[in-house]
Amino acid sequence: MRIRLEAPRALEEKKPERTREVDTRATPLSPGEIKSSLATAYQKLHGREAPRELLDTLTAQVCTETASGARMHDYNFGGIKGQSPNGLTARVSTREVLDGREVKIKDGFRAYRTPIEGALDYVSFLERRFPRALEAAEKGDVNGYVGALKAGRYFTADESAYAAAIRTHKDVTVQQIEGPPSLLPNTSDILSRVKADELILPPDGEMFATSAAVTQVLDAMNAAMVRVASTPNEEEA
Repeated sequence: MRIRLEAPRALEEKKPERTREVDTRATPLSPGEIKSSLATAYQKLHGREAPRELLDTLTAQVCTETASGARMHDYNFGGIKGQSPNGLTARVSTREVLDGREVKIKDGFRAYRTPIEGALDYVSFLERRFPRALEAAEKGDVNGYVGALKAGRYFTADESAYAAAIRTHKDVTVQQIEGPPSLLPNTSDILSRVKADELILPPDGEMFATSAAVTQVLDAMNAAMVRVASTPNEEEA
């Protein structure tokens, strides 16, 4: 089962009057840049700082969707289909279930010129379409957040696997942005140990990965966390 957005009709909104198709491009961001872009977007939309739990949860979801930013395309933070507010769209390979069969197709995904544009549209999209999910995220309720996304057909993967991936990124990747590097595992190193074609996102341009891939990444992260926890503190030695 793919971790991906539902078919285009489910999540696309009204198309801009002018649409321009552009070539897709890789736009990798670090987890810190993802969080900073989301914080700036929220500030622009609301004139105040984003609640910490909300910001951490959204950052974790973007990291889940983009292999901690390494596989982001066109500054699309959440794999949203259709055209961006500026009318840009990029055709990217993905997989859909048609007539009960999973097939590989190319579909149009929103494209942006800058990280802030992508973050603004991602946050605005969630606020319009999934307000209950954001209410749960603001309380730090990852299960509630993912459950509301699932109910709104944001993704078709196993709900518990998707929630586990977001929770792990929230507890490890996001905390690493602020915590002392020596006390937390380097998620880039961890992810590099997983075969490239199993990462979120796959390198051939596909926008989403399998539930099995999520499990692999979680296992690698958890193993690294155990190693860190079992390493004696140098100051205590």
